[in-house]
Amino acid sequence: MIYKIVIDEEAIADIQETAVWYDDAQKGLGKRFKTQVKNQINGLKNAPFIGSFKTETTRGLLVKKFPFIIYYVVDKTTAIIEIHAVLHTSRNPKIWQSRVR
Repeated sequence: MIYKIVIDEEAIADIQETAVWYDDAQKGLGKRFKTQVKNQINGLKNAPFIGSFKTETTRGLLVKKFPFIIYYVVDKTTAIIEIHAVLHTSRNPKIWQSRVR
């Protein structure tokens, strides 16, 4: 089964803000970050359970080559994956936990 991806506005903002920060640090690095995140999110369509549990319902997938985690919830009945946050690994977990409904 192929799952549908829904990305919360806050998660989109996380990705965009991080890409800007990386581009300020090194030209082109923000684009590499966005491409990596996009590829891994798209990969969840076919392998939604690859991420480890962070809470009873929320999973986290480490972004390759970057210290960020994609936080998401899988709904098996509707075949929807909802991306709630893409945050640095050192950030307070309460940030993404407050976004999960």
